[in-house]
Amino acid sequence: MKNYWLKSGFYSLLNQLTQMVFNLGSVIILWRVLDKESCSVWVIYMTITAFIEVGRTGLLQNGLMTYLNQTPQYEHAKINKASLFLNLSLSVLVVLMLLLCSSLVGSFYQSSELTVLLSIYAATTFVLSALYQFNFIQQANMDFKGLFWSSFVRNGSLFFYILYTLVSENNFSLTNLAFVQLLAAIPAAIVAYGFAKKYFSLKADLDWTWVKKLLHYGKYTFGTNLSTMAYKNVDKMMLGKLLLGTLSTYDLSIKINNLAEVPTTTLAAILFPQSARRTNTEGVEGAKYLYEKSVGVLMALIVPVVIFILLFADVIVWIIGSEKYASSTPILRLTIFYGIFMAFAMQFGTILDSVGKPKLNFYITTLGAAMNLTCNYFFINWFGLYGAAYGSLVAMTIMFVIMQSVLHRLFNVQILNVFHYMMSFYKEFWQKGKQLLQPKLKNL
Repeated sequence: MKNYWLKSGFYSLLNQLTQMVFNLGSVIILWRVLDKESCSVWVIYMTITAFIEVGRTGLLQNGLMTYLNQTPQYEHAKINKASLFLNLSLSVLVVLMLLLCSSLVGSFYQSSELTVLLSIYAATTFVLSALYQFNFIQQANMDFKGLFWSSFVRNGSLFFYILYTLVSENNFSLTNLAFVQLLAAIPAAIVAYGFAKKYFSLKADLDWTWVKKLLHYGKYTFGTNLSTMAYKNVDKMMLGKLLLGTLSTYDLSIKINNLAEVPTTTLAAILFPQSARRTNTEGVEGAKYLYEKSVGVLMALIVPVVIFILLFADVIVWIIGSEKYASSTPILRLTIFYGIFMAFAMQFGTILDSVGKPKLNFYITTLGAAMNLTCNYFFINWFGLYGAAYGSLVAMTIMFVIMQSVLHRLFNVQILNVFHYMMSFYKEFWQKGKQLLQPKLKNL
């Protein structure tokens, strides 16, 4: 068990850190060389494509991971084939929607360039269907090494292209960036296949029973993931429509906030398969312990990051976005608290899905998205750019109370236990540090 957490946590954390470095590096360059409106168009494009990728993950990932961990080996080929069928079917629907709706989206945001970018992504999503299928299978088998390397290839390719364009003094083009995303997905999918092939078997007929099971399981998680994306990104989508020129300023603070969310996304990635197994053997008590302990550890990791960013927000904004984005500093000091709320919210969804309650998770997350949409609409109209931060914080506070009430009723989760585990983490960290330093201090 300990070896699982160490090995899985290492590759998952390494994956998150390299993604963060590549994405942050790309932002540092792009936000300096592109004008604010071009950056804002790129933000809208990346947000829309993230909706698609997260939706695919919701439909396929958790159901595949759950059934591969809870069924005999001889059923796995049928499950894999049914999952692949759903994956390809979804890709066809996405491509059709992109081709039909890209011009409408471009008109909505008054950007013809956005229409071109989404048309290019229609081809990219087919390649990603293979990449994600192989990644899901690895994750279901609790093997995170291939996820790291395929992600490294995909995200690193875009970053090094941006760096090359800067060094060679070529003009930046959003269209070229979208084409590089397409090309980078191909070797990433090949790398993912190399790691996943030992788990990947399609030597079975398509079993419609498994197709229905996976679809039934995944439909709520699919909706939940889309609602979660809306919950997290409705502020950007609203700003893009109402105040497009300010979106890049706001998004810069959100990208810095992603630093605080690295522990959250890392632990969520490794928690689900372990939670599915533990809940199957220990029931409600296992779910309660995992939630309280995981959020406690997350809080212990996130709080120092939040304090650091609060103290040095102006320096961080200058380093990443230059003086052109100085107005992001006060927004960053507001939005940095998103990370604390998201630590509770993400593990809430992970636990509900792992205990077989994706429908409840979907309803609550959809409520959160609607709450955030409503708050952002009014607050942006009242306060402009700052209204996006105010509206999101109000919505997150309300949803935090609702989510904790649900967890207490279902699993008897105690919020005070979270802070107990948080302080225990610091205490253990301090004791380990003393043990490591004592021999060195004696030798001085």
